[in-house]
Order: sequence, then C-alpha cells, then structure tokens
Amino acid sequence: MGDYRTLFAYQKAFTLSMKLFNRSKKFPPEEKFGLMVQIRNSSRSVCVNIVEAYKRRRYKEFKYENDEVAKLVLYMINNPEKFR
Repeated sequence: MGDYRTLFAYQKAFTLSMKLFNRSKKFPPEEKFGLMVQIRNSSRSVCVNIVEAYKRRRYKEFKYENDEVAKLVLYMINNPEKFR
C-alpha cells in the first residue's frame, strides 16, 4: 500500500511544520497560549490532512466529493479578497 511519508507533499508540509514549530519557540511568553498554539496546530493539521487523504484513497466513491472540495478550496486560495 505504500507509506505516506514518501509523498513529496507530506515531506514539504512536515519540513514547514517543523520550521514553524521551532520559530514559535522564540515567541514572547504572553503568546504562549494565543498565537503560538494556533500556528502550531494549523501547521500540524496540513500533515494530518495529507495522511488522512492518503489512507482514504482506496475509497473511490469519495473521489468526486474530494475533487469538488479541492476545487472550492483552491478557488478560495486564489481569490482571497472575495472571502474577507
């Protein structure tokens, strides 16, 4: 079945997540439970979503929904001014 850790997207996301985690260590103490936690959680969620999608790839009936959601998310990324 393979290993999600060999995926290029996962490797890049993990590297970025670790960079963000290490940089967040330098945040001021008053941000410990605010911005720092949000950054760490959001950076981890990218890796988790890649793993989840990789493990569900065998369920073909979800492919159409996945494609549709992916297109919507991509549209939001490319048109952020419409979502303010």
